[in-house]
This record gives sequence, structure tokens and C-alpha cells, in this order.
Amino acid sequence: MPKKGTAKKAMKRTAKRLKGKKLILRRKPAPLAGSGLQAAAPQGASSPTASSPQEPAVPPVGPQPITERDYPEFRALLLAERERLLKELAAMGQQLRQVEELGLVEQSSEDDYGDVATEAFEREKGFALETSVQGMLRMVEDALRKLETGRYGICERCGQPIGIERLRALPFATLCIRCKTEEERERQYAHRL
Repeated sequence: MPKKGTAKKAMKRTAKRLKGKKLILRRKPAPLAGSGLQAAAPQGASSPTASSPQEPAVPPVGPQPITERDYPEFRALLLAERERLLKELAAMGQQLRQVEELGLVEQSSEDDYGDVATEAFEREKGFALETSVQGMLRMVEDALRKLETGRYGICERCGQPIGIERLRALPFATLCIRCKTEEERERQYAHRL
């Protein structure tokens, strides 16, 4: 059995040795759930089982839904996106006409199969891009119609609100993040089969 003053002396020696040094204090790990062990509350703090009133529970943080107050902002975003897509479609149409005109002139004068194949590839790529932009334009038009009817910002899959930040990033989004993630996962799974 150690002598009575030994622990105090050891603590004083340790304090002298550590004086002026930076200490890194480590927290004890939290007890495992269901283990029946509870951490001791600091002095002066009330325990959750005390008779004092408990603070209200904080609701879980999730995507902030859109409100009618936000509609003007999103109408402006959608109209700007529609204008951008219409300009892009016009530019693509003009570029495709130029490629076709140039191709017809070259084709009549020369039958180089490499040039014909390259031209065909470029034309198909242009058509694919145009189709993609047209699809985005349809989505913007649909979002504008939903905005007018008060159904804007609702996920088409689960019926829950789409977060306002997602709509700011992609104003014509039709799915919430969770449903879009599930859709992508399903698409990847189907692609593997």
C-alpha cells in the first residue's frame, strides 16, 4: 500500500516537469449505446433525467423547401435559362446548315470517303447536341408551367419538396437529391446487366 503523501508529491513533480509545455488533452470515448453506462455530467450541469424542463428537440437539417415568396427568383432563373437555350439552338441550327451546305459542295466535287465520314460524324454529333438542348428546353418549359400552377419544386418521384439550393443550381430539376441518386443507381445497375 503506497504512503499517503506519495500521490501528491508525484502530481507536484509532474506539474513542475510539464510547466510551460503545451498539453493535448484527449477526451474519453463516449459510452456505447445500450451498454447501460452513462457519462458523468460535469458539476453544475443537470442530468437529462432531472426534473428541470428539457430543451426542445432540434428538427433534422434537410433541404429547405421553396415557398411562393421564392417564385419570382425562380421564374427569372427559368426565363434566363430558356433564353440561353433558345440562343444556343439558333446557333446550332445555323452551324448545321453551314456544315450541310459545305458538305454538299465538297461532295459534288470530290468523293473522299474519309471526308464524307468525318462530315457525317460531325453532323450526327450536331444533331445529338441539338436533341439534348431541345430536351433541356422542354424541361424548362415544364418547370415554368409548374410554377404557374403552384406545383414547382415538388419531386415527381416521391412528392417531397426539392431543396431550394438544388433548384438554384438546376432550376428545371424534377427530382430531389435522394430520388435522383436512386435513379442514377438504378440506371448504373441496369447498365451492368
